[in-house]
Amino acid sequence: MTEKSQRRDARAQRLQAALRENLKRRKAQARGRGGRDGGGSAAGEPGQGVAKPVTQGKPVGKDES
Repeated sequence: MTEKSQRRDARAQRLQAALRENLKRRKAQARGRGGRDGGGSAAGEPGQGVAKPVTQGKPVGKDES
């Protein structure tokens, strides 16, 4: 193996280990929030779902004549 391929393999192993640890941490956080039925969002804010757009006044694209 060349030095370059050894460095690439070492980097890939570090990345794989970091991703595995990140997944474990995220799973533990999800369990702490109550899992899928806890109402958490992808951003990690419990109880905050996707916001619906708020319209006030006249509808967009409608001109009053």
